[in-house]
Amino acid sequence: MSIWENMSRDARKLNPHLNPAYGAEKFDEALAKKSEPKKEKELQNQLYSLLYRRGHRPRMQRMDRRSNIALGMPDISFEVGGQSVHWEVKLPGKNPDPHQVRILEELSASPNNAIVRVIRSLREGLDHLREISGSAS
Repeated sequence: MSIWENMSRDARKLNPHLNPAYGAEKFDEALAKKSEPKKEKELQNQLYSLLYRRGHRPRMQRMDRRSNIALGMPDISFEVGGQSVHWEVKLPGKNPDPHQVRILEELSASPNNAIVRVIRSLREGLDHLREISGSAS
C-alpha cells in the first residue's frame, strides 16, 4: 500500500512533490492559512520546513540538550543573498527574554549588521522571507 493512497484528493493537489504545477508558493500559502501551532517547537519546525522548501539551508538551535552556543542565540539562522538572517521564534503573545533581546540587538548592530526578527507565525515568517528575498525565493 502506498503512503499516498490514504491522502485526500485535496492533500495530493496541495503537495508540491506530487503536483509540481501547484508549486511551493501555493503550498506555503495554504499551509500558512491553516497553521496554528500549540508549541514553539512546532512553529520552529514549520519555519524550518518553509526555508528548506525555498532552497535555504537554515541552522536551528538545539533545545533538547546543553551546547556551547551562547545563551540567547536566535532559534533559526540562514542567509539570503550573502546577508545573515536570524529569527527568534515565539508563539503569539510571547516575547523574547532580556538576554535574547540583548543578543538580537548585538547581531543587528555593526559589525554584524544581520537581519533579525521575532517571528510569531508561519504567515509572518513567509511574509518576512518574501520581504528580504524580493519575492524571488
